[in-house]
Amino acid sequence: MNVARQGDGLLSAGQTIALLGIISQAGNGITAERAARDLSVRRAASHAKTHNSIAMLMAADLLAREDDRLSCRASDGGDWRSRIAEWVARQAAERMARDGAHALQMHEDDLVIDPMRLPGPVDGLRLWLIEFGVASRVGSSSRRWVVAGTYRAAFLGAARAWNDRRRRSISQEALKDRLDQQAKDGEIAEEWLLERERARLSTHPLIQQVARISIEDAGAGYDIISFSTETALVHDHFLEVKSFRGRRRFFWTRNEIETARSLGEAYHLCIVDRDRMGDASYRPEVISGAYAALIETQDNGWSISPGTFECVAIDA
Repeated sequence: MNVARQGDGLLSAGQTIALLGIISQAGNGITAERAARDLSVRRAASHAKTHNSIAMLMAADLLAREDDRLSCRASDGGDWRSRIAEWVARQAAERMARDGAHALQMHEDDLVIDPMRLPGPVDGLRLWLIEFGVASRVGSSSRRWVVAGTYRAAFLGAARAWNDRRRRSISQEALKDRLDQQAKDGEIAEEWLLERERARLSTHPLIQQVARISIEDAGAGYDIISFSTETALVHDHFLEVKSFRGRRRFFWTRNEIETARSLGEAYHLCIVDRDRMGDASYRPEVISGAYAALIETQDNGWSISPGTFECVAIDA
């Protein structure tokens, strides 16, 4: 597929129409190099910009190539201008809808483009926005280009499409279902680990006190209370269970982090791969002393990002 080379730029509108005229007048087609030479003689056009513009015109379906010879798909010069303008507007709008519409904003009643914020490759499309009347400059060096009324809907549609892509809409019912499933997955992982913990301490005299505390106290900061060894008689082993499927990822709440800090080495993060719980040889990842291991230690193999921040008003 022919594409414009980044940085080479494009011909002006007048040069582009002249190029199309040269190609259309060649009855049996013309090579791109010959067309570039002829245009250079008539309009002092750059060879690089001519070849770049040919690639763009082919992408716009105005030119066809067969056996290295170019021919026009339409012969009306007036139609060329309007068809190029429509294609340029569509291309720019598609880029914004896909890669970001931040270049668009309203100024009074005008829809304007900031050309420096246009997404996509540097292939000269900015020039053609002005050259073919899709937008007009407000001053020679202004970063505010006013979109022509004919193309206003296309660019507003691009902003709408970009916003729709970024929005993660979910119904209340779907959200409830998702949260219910997450809670169910968490309970399954906790019960799985509880069984393993009781198996580890099978001869402990207080085995029944190895339990899921999360059932009774959701704010405890850990899920399972246990004993470090079979000789310990006071709870000194606190397990917070985090399960995942696919990528190793979990959420650690502020309360859980503070609990990990206060309990020190007695606090253990148990990271369970739900896809492997049925494998008898599987061992979950356990991070003991999780606060020191994850919060106070750098290069620990985890990327930790804050999820929410508490904002409290300061009384005057």
